[in-house]
Amino acid sequence: MYVWLESQSEARGGQEAASVHPVVVAARDLTRGMKLGPDDVQIVSFPDQSRPEGALESVESSIGRMVLEPIRSGEPVLNVKLSPAEITASPIALRTAPHKRAYPVRLQGPIGNVIASRDRIDLLVTARPANPDSNQPLAEPTSRIVVENVLVLDVLQPTAPQGTEQTEGSPSPPDDQTNIILEVTPEEAERVALAEHEGTLRAVLRHPTDTEHAGTAGVSQSQLLGLARQVGGPAAPPETRLPHESAIKRTVSLPPVQPAASSKNPLRIEVLRGGQRSEVVF
Repeated sequence: MYVWLESQSEARGGQEAASVHPVVVAARDLTRGMKLGPDDVQIVSFPDQSRPEGALESVESSIGRMVLEPIRSGEPVLNVKLSPAEITASPIALRTAPHKRAYPVRLQGPIGNVIASRDRIDLLVTARPANPDSNQPLAEPTSRIVVENVLVLDVLQPTAPQGTEQTEGSPSPPDDQTNIILEVTPEEAERVALAEHEGTLRAVLRHPTDTEHAGTAGVSQSQLLGLARQVGGPAAPPETRLPHESAIKRTVSLPPVQPAASSKNPLRIEVLRGGQRSEVVF
């Protein structure tokens, strides 16, 4: 029995060794858009029944290719998650999802420490809309959300202007503008382009799991300060309300109630109580 069990174990071991295949896996976390090098991947043996479909089998087949989808450390590198070897596009272009566009936007205010790559934001514009009658800008600015829940592909670090040298101990120039790259649809790109032309753009960071549409109508300066009636036109007449009953009693003097005059024909009511009969006259 012992000899038979040993022979069965050796047979199974030979079968398992024959069914193992090399698979390329990520040696570290690989982000979308990066170019693979020899240190980014490694070979791991996978059983034939567990080998993913489309997995690469040699390190050479992955070198120099761009990552199209994020790959975790130890995850098999599939052919569909890498760009073709002949494509030499920029990392930003390869990180852009199909049917989307990478749009660079210059935002007002420093946001480098608040918004990072892969965050999702809402984009707001503050502008002075034109009067449709006179084609002149209105006196009050208005803010409104332009696009919602858009992906930030990258945040570009500001660079100092050419020809300026910062000496040691001197204060750094104010960072009041930041360039970011957004992943938008063609329709959203049109909205952002017009918003850039008409006013000032700002970004609002949102929670990654929040996909709810805000649906706001925007806010003007007069609405913000509670002056919408004065700016928009003459104030509406106050709502007419009936005064309270107590106010009526305080402000209106009612004449005293006079007793009604006695009628010439009095009212007579016959009352029966048990076996007795009586009459009441009013």
